[in-house]
Amino acid sequence: MVLTDIHMPGMDGVQLLRKLKEDPMTASLPVIMITTESRDEIASDALAMGAAGYIKKPFRPEDIKALLTGILGGESAQDDSSEPDEGDF
Repeated sequence: MVLTDIHMPGMDGVQLLRKLKEDPMTASLPVIMITTESRDEIASDALAMGAAGYIKKPFRPEDIKALLTGILGGESAQDDSSEPDEGDF
């Protein structure tokens, strides 16, 4: 999984997303866009390009946890109280 800001120097997050999706080695990686953008069209464009989701700053830890749980679909991401098994690494 890749979490990237949309606004970065050199290469913005949308350009990074495009490069990741064009490369067969990284095309299946879920990409989460992080943004301060108030314009929903940028997030919509990123989703259309294959981003798995986006979250607006500022966000709370619970917000990112809910987003990641929804994308990964895993039960273990919802239960922080259990110790990881050796097979989880």
